[in-house]
Amino acid sequence: MKINYTLFLILLSFIIIVTSILYGMYLLYLDNNIDLAKRKIEIIKKDNIQNKVIIDETFNGISKIYINMEKSTDREKNIQREISQYGIKNIQKFSAIDGIEFEDIYRGEFTHLGNKYYYNNLEECSPKDLAISISHLLALKRGLELGEKYFILMEDDIEFTLTSRWEKDLGELLSRLPPDFHYLTMCYNTLSNTNKPRIKKYIGKKEGLNGMCNLYSREGAKKILDKYLKGDKFYFYENVKWGGNILKNFDGYYISKSLFLPYNFPREEYLTSTKNGIEEKAMKEINRDNYYNYYMDTSIDILKKYKIWD
Repeated sequence: MKINYTLFLILLSFIIIVTSILYGMYLLYLDNNIDLAKRKIEIIKKDNIQNKVIIDETFNGISKIYINMEKSTDREKNIQREISQYGIKNIQKFSAIDGIEFEDIYRGEFTHLGNKYYYNNLEECSPKDLAISISHLLALKRGLELGEKYFILMEDDIEFTLTSRWEKDLGELLSRLPPDFHYLTMCYNTLSNTNKPRIKKYIGKKEGLNGMCNLYSREGAKKILDKYLKGDKFYFYENVKWGGNILKNFDGYYISKSLFLPYNFPREEYLTSTKNGIEEKAMKEINRDNYYNYYMDTSIDILKKYKIWD
């Protein structure tokens, strides 16, 4: 059977042109939605400030630790602005580790806050992932030292915008947790489409796990540390990613309706605090845009669950 190459090239060109048009339409749709999401978020922020929204009493009473790298000044400024605007109490900063400190991703030593630590990692990973997980483990250690029943550990790219729209008191939600739970994911879980805030247990693959904002029980934090931190030595037995790999080994729950929004950085600045050194310089424009769009899509999904999108 002979192939009509001219017809084939025409057909291929047609497919490429149609695909390009459709992709352009999708990007335009996405950009319009992102602009709309930003406007809606700003309106809520202004309303919250004007109405002097009172933060949930239970949330304000729980000790909170946010993780921030010293060089991430944009994130630090944003979360400090949020703390001030909403009158967040009982919150402290934990200085995160920069992945640039790890010359060898498999084993080595580092000094943090005056203490020397060692690590032994059995799997391939990026310096960024190693730094994130060790930072979270050290922040958990700080949380345990508070001596409280539970505490909240959050990353610095979080906003408290939705606190005025909570339908349930956090204390009521926490009362539904079993006494032996290890952690509760409070921000943008992707497992549920429900528009009502419910406590659900992670089952199976545990998609949606992340370190954006989790509440840890004292027992849960202790179990996590006991597995990965032995004295001054960190041991990683599998992939070191904090959310998708480490937390999945423990008894986790999530709130089906996110209580918080991720901070919506300007697109041109979105990766300035997430990469370091050579990695940052090598980052392609499309990767930056994909990262930015992912978080904006997440915000849009959360706004829809709160019926703010309609």
